[in-house]
Amino acid sequence: MVKSYEARVAKPDKKIFDIAAKEFGINPEKTLFIDDSPYNIAVAKELGWQGVEVKPGSDSFVKIIEDYISLQY
Repeated sequence: MVKSYEARVAKPDKKIFDIAAKEFGINPEKTLFIDDSPYNIAVAKELGWQGVEVKPGSDSFVKIIEDYISLQY
């Protein structure tokens, strides 16, 4: 987990996405970024990440993950 207070940068700053990708060896094109902010999703997509918006309390979270996994395999 990248903690913004440790990285000294937070979403939607593009640097936080770069830090996460480098720290965990993530290929953004093969990574699903989930957030409740359309702006954060837009920034992630601009950087090549896959992104989906899930509102707090939404029941769709599990379905989104299942759908994503089924598309990958």
